[in-house]
Amino acid sequence: MKLDLEYLQDCHRARPNWTPEDGVASSLLEFLILLNTPWGYVWIMFVTLFLWKRNIVSGILMTLYSLFLIVNWVAVYSINDDLYLGGLGGCVGSLSVTIAVLLAVSSLGVVVVGFRLLWRRLT
Repeated sequence: MKLDLEYLQDCHRARPNWTPEDGVASSLLEFLILLNTPWGYVWIMFVTLFLWKRNIVSGILMTLYSLFLIVNWVAVYSINDDLYLGGLGGCVGSLSVTIAVLLAVSSLGVVVVGFRLLWRRLT
């Protein structure tokens, strides 16, 4: 991906602190930007709760919230013109790393919850 200065105004609306000297935004940077939102803080809290407790309820909460965030953030990035055009301009990264991490966490929650339920049924 390259910088396209035609979308400079959209980039300034989408990412006010971004300058063309910063270069093209990466997927990892976009993941960190999204984690630094109230939604991201709640997700970190659910992941921490799951890693601490490792029970069925925390696994279900973490999985459902991760899937909710995928749907929410993909919808926001698709609907918001500034973010879409900023992505074309190079100042907004793709959501590929974010989606991959959230899907991996969701899969972990499903596997742990399934294993716990199977273990309870067998014993």
